[in-house]
Amino acid sequence: ATVCRAVRNVTVALKRLLYSFVVFPGHRPTRFIKEGCHKIAGFPGVIGCIDGTHIPIIAPSVNEGDYVNRKSFHSIKVQIIYDAANIITNVEAKWPGSVHDSQIFRECTLSTKFGHGEFTGYLLGDRGYPCLPYLLTPYPDPEPGPQQRYNLANCRTRARIEMTIGMLKARFQCLQRLRVTPERACDIIV
Repeated sequence: ATVCRAVRNVTVALKRLLYSFVVFPGHRPTRFIKEGCHKIAGFPGVIGCIDGTHIPIIAPSVNEGDYVNRKSFHSIKVQIIYDAANIITNVEAKWPGSVHDSQIFRECTLSTKFGHGEFTGYLLGDRGYPCLPYLLTPYPDPEPGPQQRYNLANCRTRARIEMTIGMLKARFQCLQRLRVTPERACDIIV
């Protein structure tokens, strides 16, 4: 019981500090963020890469079916945006595992800010996201030439940066499977 209370108190305290440290597009000037992403594969104007990941949880007693993801296990779906330095600049951890990446992005406040033109630059995402003027995704069936080069640069930039999620899961072993309610799982993930 003591450990449980301590974990709860620490996660609540850290969640309050989240927006002091996790800031989009980052604490560095946008120009440096774009340069870092450009160095990876020559993709210009990128201020972050977006990706979703599943954090396994035990089956909840309420709305259990909502938490079953496409891989048939219970999870919390987390959306993370990070830059070339593997710094997380945005995190959304409040969705059941069955929710699609595109819905999470559509409903997050960052999507609205991008839509209103508050940021100068692009996000790179995989095919799970819609292609928008500020969110660039790969061509589904690229033609030889520019479309294939675009897809290659997009993929290389995202692949290099997607290591962040792997590093997080390796560093914080509790993310392999959380044995708490979904609400508490979201707090722990953040």
